[in-house]
Amino acid sequence: MITIPYLTAVSTYFSYGLLFAFGQLRDYSRLIFDWWRTNNLQGYAPICLAHEDFYIRRLYHRIQDCFGRPISSAPDAWIDVVERVSDDNNKTLKRTTKTSRCLNLGSYNYLGFGSFDEYCTPRVIESLKKFSASTCSSRVDAGTTSVHAELEECVAKYVGQPAAVVFGMGYATNSAIIPVLIGKGGLIISDSLNHTSIVNGARGSGATIRVFQHNTPAHLEKVLKEQIAEGQPRTHRPWKKIIVVVEGIYSMEGEICHLPEIVSICKKYKAYVYLDEAHSIGAIGKTGRGVCELLGVDTADVDIMMGTFTKSFGSCGGYIAGSKDLIQYLKHQCPAHLYATSISTPSATQIISAIKVILGEDGSNRGAQKLARIRENSNFFRAELQKMGFEVLGDNDSPVMPIMLYNPAKIPAFSRECLREKLAVVVVGFPATPLLLARARICISASHSREDLIKALQVISKAGDLTGIKYFPAAPKKQEPAAVVFGMGYLTNSAIIPVLIGKGGLIISDSLNHTSIINGARGSGATIPVFKHNTPSHLKRVLKEQIAEGQPRTHRPWKKIIVVVEGIYSMEGEICHLPEIVSIFKKHMFTWMKLTALEQLAKQEEDLIQYLKYHCPAHLYATSISTPAAQQVISVIKVILGEDASNRGAQKLVRIRENSNFFRAELQKMGFDVLGDNDSPVMPIMLYNPAKIAAFSRACLQENVIVVVNFPAIPLLLARARICISASHSREDLIKALQVILRRVHSLSQHSKHDLNLPKRLKA
Repeated sequence: MITIPYLTAVSTYFSYGLLFAFGQLRDYSRLIFDWWRTNNLQGYAPICLAHEDFYIRRLYHRIQDCFGRPISSAPDAWIDVVERVSDDNNKTLKRTTKTSRCLNLGSYNYLGFGSFDEYCTPRVIESLKKFSASTCSSRVDAGTTSVHAELEECVAKYVGQPAAVVFGMGYATNSAIIPVLIGKGGLIISDSLNHTSIVNGARGSGATIRVFQHNTPAHLEKVLKEQIAEGQPRTHRPWKKIIVVVEGIYSMEGEICHLPEIVSICKKYKAYVYLDEAHSIGAIGKTGRGVCELLGVDTADVDIMMGTFTKSFGSCGGYIAGSKDLIQYLKHQCPAHLYATSISTPSATQIISAIKVILGEDGSNRGAQKLARIRENSNFFRAELQKMGFEVLGDNDSPVMPIMLYNPAKIPAFSRECLREKLAVVVVGFPATPLLLARARICISASHSREDLIKALQVISKAGDLTGIKYFPAAPKKQEPAAVVFGMGYLTNSAIIPVLIGKGGLIISDSLNHTSIINGARGSGATIPVFKHNTPSHLKRVLKEQIAEGQPRTHRPWKKIIVVVEGIYSMEGEICHLPEIVSIFKKHMFTWMKLTALEQLAKQEEDLIQYLKYHCPAHLYATSISTPAAQQVISVIKVILGEDASNRGAQKLVRIRENSNFFRAELQKMGFDVLGDNDSPVMPIMLYNPAKIAAFSRACLQENVIVVVNFPAIPLLLARARICISASHSREDLIKALQVILRRVHSLSQHSKHDLNLPKRLKA
């Protein structure tokens, strides 16, 4: 629910009151000055009575230049907006031959299929040549082609239902289907903010309609209980049928439906679930399969799945998916199937092609990239708007994000200011929204680049300042992220730590930190207590003791405290318990020290990285990292992030995790004492006896397997062989290595356990 600030509500009511008063005054003035004019109605009543179109004449016409702007290009990231002029105070608008190239934040082109696509467009053109632009017939006459049959199979498979039927218009899908599904004696329970097509379809069904508070499963359950107990009006007979209607993403709110809870309630009370995925299908979920995939809901638990092709697929029309019996019934009964012209074959081909791209069936990974980009773009844009102080509705991952305007005067002001800066946005007011809840609706696309979004944010921020719609204080600006690089990894720790802290400071170090950290800490002159390896509780105890005691001899407060840990401990393969360590600082350090170490540095030196560049000897005097090495690092990061236009980085990350967990599990099955955690590519095999170090290493080398043994880098009694797994290892490489390690351990009688559980695939 939207909570309107008190002053905003008062000013909005006042603005509408002024508009209404002046509108009425103008109407009365027109009656006075035009009383002598005769009408040509010839006894007919006016088709539009004065009070019926008052809103259009006195409010809408004043700002109609902000709505229905024609474009003369494809609805891509940038569009050509046709300029219009008026010579009668906006009552009529005339198109000119001029256009403005504008950044498009208004179209539903979520995945970027609305413009030319290298895979889809050629196939659409071929379909146009073969089948023409229209079937000129309904589906039951001569309007069903092989493409329509393929489309219905493709849609059913894509959404995870046994069958589907498609229609030529998304709006008609709801408004024509609902009256076929339910009628008099039935009960429709609808979300209070469902789309107009659902509202009109429900009204046309003749069923009883009840609403529940927007996206509130608890209130839905309350309404269901009451209606089931009460039964039909007057007769109190049981309802013939109950259908609960919700949307995947609410088109005017940008909110994602609480589907798991709603499905659970509907199962409990034996009500059917009707899910409208107009804005969610293709836009959210790992493979674009909508809200069910995103929230982990089994599609078998959703009885009727509706969606449209106008948003993510760059086409037109809609679909209903469900059981085969349901779809067969709809094909025999639904007027939109029986009498309306079928979806055009070029449009159907566009949908099929888009789904194939999304699923990677075009032989590329462009679909996965589009889905990743729409999610990243949406979350980035939403977060930045909120930081600026705008009131933004909706949830993360949703490409729909309404910016609340409230006051009617701000609707045209915001829209016109954005258009002046070459930014096309959609503004929405009454009757599409409640009277007080006017908004600008932003729709993000995968075709938007980061530069496009940053430009849009700059324009919206400027327009927001001019119109006064930043209803929340802006988040304090964070410093730009920065980094400094060095030519040697070991030196990074040993040279940096003495610059960060010195005498009078406290370094609390994990007992198994790397030698570079130990040497850096020793060289700093700070006091160095240690805490038990990877044990947050002991760290907390050490912190308390040291803060209470203060500096040696003087017992003054510590100038600075730094806790040093590793992400993966290089000799243990264990992953740091970082969340618990960070929470200790968040919970206690602000009370004890007011400022953490890095915040204190930032206060003293303004910028940590700048400070290090001025003071660190490894930066001032050591030879810099070579340019080929630096370029290698940059290139690798781009591959990992997918900025090389491939998904090799993601594949490598998956492979290193799978390889590491497979190899660790197999070693443990064989009976080895293996240290470390799952997902860690470092896995030490404990040898203990120093005599076993050389024997194990040489034996593996004889069979062309190189392993690293560590001494004296570890405690005297804890000799080990350290295995490091790579994404470049194939499964055959790993199995060969396991066979060699096991065989050599047997031959050397070095195994730490005698009861071996050798996997069958290794016995071969």
